[in-house]
Amino acid sequence: MVRWLAALLFVVTIGSPCVTLPAPGPAGLSLPPLAASILDHIYSGRPDLAIPEARQLQQQQPNHPLGYLLEAESVWWGIWCTSADYRYGMTMARHREKQSGDQSYLNLATKAYVLADAQLKQHETGEMHLYVAMADSLQARLYSLRWENRSTARAGVRAREHYERALALDPSLADA
Repeated sequence: MVRWLAALLFVVTIGSPCVTLPAPGPAGLSLPPLAASILDHIYSGRPDLAIPEARQLQQQQPNHPLGYLLEAESVWWGIWCTSADYRYGMTMARHREKQSGDQSYLNLATKAYVLADAQLKQHETGEMHLYVAMADSLQARLYSLRWENRSTARAGVRAREHYERALALDPSLADA
């Protein structure tokens, strides 16, 4: 079990994917061992290892959104690092225009959203609400980087609604 969203926010706050994360605490998610390995590679700045493992997870569980979310997270750090401005000991992402690689990132987030939403329609769980929220959050990050304010707001509001519903259904979801 890993608090990977909390780890993500921790990394975004300090601005570097290459940091030592605190030991994960208890969480409501039961993640496969491969997911922990993928996260270790992502936050060690090794997308070359994380992306193939995320694709392996996608093949193992083709109807589960986690593999797509993890691949998108790995791709995000490449986007962040090429967009970031390093000044005065701080990292800040600056505005950037749309780029050709953006669509594949958005496609991963959309695929995760569609898979989680399909499972929500079959059976509502906090976990799937969390995954839908994370997919929306992934999209919001890129939209905000491109200063697409309305798209950012729409995705952010949808994400918040799903995070809140995830917590309502399962208060043990530390990531929500």
